[in-house]
Amino acid sequence: MNSDAVYSLSYLLMMLQSNLHNPQVVDKMTLPQFAKLSKGMNGSPDAEFPPEFLEAIYISVQKTPLGVHEKLK
Repeated sequence: MNSDAVYSLSYLLMMLQSNLHNPQVVDKMTLPQFAKLSKGMNGSPDAEFPPEFLEAIYISVQKTPLGVHEKLK
């Protein structure tokens, strides 16, 4: 909806990435917890991120951890 929403969602994605893929984190964030944290980020209560969008992001981060890959030689 606006640049603040993009910034907030980006920060939440970094939190999710760290939470799901850091072996030191015992209690992993669930999809409902992730969705709850996103409430109010998109400007107004009438403009929440669609549940399908949040689920797709959650599953994508869950399946594919960010990482630095070595160049193929």
